[in-house]
Amino acid sequence: MGKPPYLRWFLVGLIVVGSLAYDARAPATEWYPFAARDLDAGTVLTAGDISYREAPSGLLPPPEDFVGRPVRLSLSQGVPLGAWLLERTPSAPPDTWAIALSIPSHVGVGDAVRIVWTSGLETRFTDAVAIRSGVDGSAAVPSQVAADVADALRRNQVTVLTQPGS
Repeated sequence: MGKPPYLRWFLVGLIVVGSLAYDARAPATEWYPFAARDLDAGTVLTAGDISYREAPSGLLPPPEDFVGRPVRLSLSQGVPLGAWLLERTPSAPPDTWAIALSIPSHVGVGDAVRIVWTSGLETRFTDAVAIRSGVDGSAAVPSQVAADVADALRRNQVTVLTQPGS
């Protein structure tokens, strides 16, 4: 009778132990931002509004810097933060003026809107960019028509149009 195959048994045991150790290791995690408290729509995030928690890698989109960005929807404490829940940073394009007017709440920052107003018997319009939505919203209008829009707004003769699906 020959020698027992100790080397083979050792290698099989090593493979089994290695496989078990590989399976037992902790899954890779990353730190993701979550709402630290209940947040109302329009709240501009501060560092105190964000808490970080570990979550499995790849479960959520990559974290971004959210401080200073307004919340698009009301959020409950513990909801993971993502760019889809926040407004883009508001800014007016060059050669425009920001005019305060009611913008439909489904319109996001940076979305295109069309502003229609009457001037005497004439109806005029211009394309603009939403800066903030809601009753206290604003839009960036071209400087060439800003005074006309402001005058029509004073007379309550302005309508804001949006693209379907925006």
